[in-house]
Amino acid sequence: MSAVPMRRGFWWITLAAVVAIAVTASLGFWQLGRAEQKLALQAQREQRQAMPPVGWEAVFAAQADGRLDELHDRAVRLAGQWVHEATVFLDNRTMNGRVGFVVLTPLRHASGQVIVVQRGWVPRRMDDRTALPELPQIEGVVTVEGRLAPPPSR
Repeated sequence: MSAVPMRRGFWWITLAAVVAIAVTASLGFWQLGRAEQKLALQAQREQRQAMPPVGWEAVFAAQADGRLDELHDRAVRLAGQWVHEATVFLDNRTMNGRVGFVVLTPLRHASGQVIVVQRGWVPRRMDDRTALPELPQIEGVVTVEGRLAPPPSR
């Protein structure tokens, strides 16, 4: 009996299979690395949220030193006045299957400095999609409690 010579196609198929296995394995390791990063980020978020709330002074100091990112995910308690005329409605934001707006309003400190507060979500009117919802115009000093978050990405 004589050995049947292997065809050149066998080696190409074998090479393609090895490359596919290597690419798949590297993508799996990449996903594991991403999972580890997200777990670390979640642990950091939980640690910062467990800290006592910060006020305007801590926000101003961190902003002046260029280390505002160190306060992300920290609880904050800020007192100030709403700048109602500067309210922004982010359109086409869904919640529980309904379309509406995310409401952003600046909060002004007595010194004049402001911070943008995401006040929540409001539904859109279905009879007139261009109509903005009416919000209560709270005058005077209000106290806001929440979490300090970075600005949204582009």
